[in-house]
Amino acid sequence: MSQTSALSRITISDAVDRRVEDAWQSAFEPQATIVVAVHNADDYLPGLFKQLEDTRHPSFELVLVDDGSTDTTAHVLAELADLAFPALLIRVERNVGVAEARNIALSYARGKYVWMVDGDDSWTSRSLAVMCDAAERTQSELVIAQATRIVSGTERSSRIPAPPRAGTLDSSDLVTAYFRGDIQGQLWNKLFLRNVLTSAGTVFPSLPSKSDVCGLITVLPRITRAVSITDQVYTYHFHAGSIATSRAKPLDLIRVAELSYRLLPTHQVKRFELDLFWVKSIAIPLLTEVWRFDDRSPAAAYAMRTVNGGLGIRASARLARRGALKPAAFALGARYAPAVVRAIYRRSRKSEWEHPGL
Repeated sequence: MSQTSALSRITISDAVDRRVEDAWQSAFEPQATIVVAVHNADDYLPGLFKQLEDTRHPSFELVLVDDGSTDTTAHVLAELADLAFPALLIRVERNVGVAEARNIALSYARGKYVWMVDGDDSWTSRSLAVMCDAAERTQSELVIAQATRIVSGTERSSRIPAPPRAGTLDSSDLVTAYFRGDIQGQLWNKLFLRNVLTSAGTVFPSLPSKSDVCGLITVLPRITRAVSITDQVYTYHFHAGSIATSRAKPLDLIRVAELSYRLLPTHQVKRFELDLFWVKSIAIPLLTEVWRFDDRSPAAAYAMRTVNGGLGIRASARLARRGALKPAAFALGARYAPAVVRAIYRRSRKSEWEHPGL
């Protein structure tokens, strides 16, 4: 790896304290910054740094934020010696959440591109290089690659949503792909031009859940060219420690819908695609969480009433006419036979939800 190795450490008291040390304001400008936010991650740190050491890219840096861990994460990071790549390790003394931890990391990133990964997942040694090459070749501000979701300890795997074909997308294509569900909030199958992220101000809102997709919605209007590639770059391991296994907040999904309609040009999108977005990206995730945790809170009741307003006969008919039969059936059943749909859906997800530790 033809780059200068340097390991810097910063400790900050909270999210407001973001003084960039002189040593990190050097003239070095890597092509890419890998951003990792961790919390109580001592079990995964050896594997994370092994993957980083194996990353075959000539010019990248790491910005890692330890978000107030209470296990031995801080000790493990303190014991690190020199690395084969420049790295900045930031210790936040007070737990501020993954959204603010990522915002902190972005304020220190120096790379032309930014890739945000999770410390407990896996990727290939060429993943970063493949995405950077695609960005440079097409002069794109966003690269969307292929990724797989695996339920740890089982044989279950699924494809992370991404455009099915390789090619460039202009701003209109990008918005349409988002509302069709071909682009979702996962960050780790995407490479961003850093200037696009930082020009948006604070990218990730401080929400208990869904901050990643809300950040993506904030950034999308600033992107004029994106590229979709068919390379498999990432494997997301769904397990007991994953953020996705924690209890989502129903109102956060309503926030996703509100931001989508307010910040994105919905007048460019067909009604069928808006129906598809409402069912696949709002209704199904929201009802899944409510049903999974038997959430009977006032917030859940309000969110379900809001969701039901976009379901029903007309939405189902529009979806069915375009061949989206499963979303059409869900839209009709969730509105008029929710107990039946709930029972069927819970049975289909039983093996995943009841897996030990999930």
